[in-house]
Amino acid sequence: YNQYVKDVFKAKEDRNAQNLDDALPTTTAGKIRKLTEYGGKNPHRIPKIARRLRRRAETYAKKKQVHLVHVVVRCYEAMLREIRPCPTSMMAVEIHHVIGLLV
Repeated sequence: YNQYVKDVFKAKEDRNAQNLDDALPTTTAGKIRKLTEYGGKNPHRIPKIARRLRRRAETYAKKKQVHLVHVVVRCYEAMLREIRPCPTSMMAVEIHHVIGLLV
């Protein structure tokens, strides 16, 4: 799971995007899809994936890299939407923590 999380953030496309409502670049969206598929096949790893994403969000928020925090939120969103059954309460806590970083 570590490699899948790293891969999501390796794409250098459009790092300085200002409009967060725009769709993610196709390579980033594909990497998020792969991470979600991995989480679906290995549900016991979902808490670890979520913690890894939260740590990345903390780092990016401290560095004021809002676009990358947005990518983290998109990862959580994809995992919540695609993985069944998903530990939604745990994911909600992680997302709440990420939002708290931005406020």
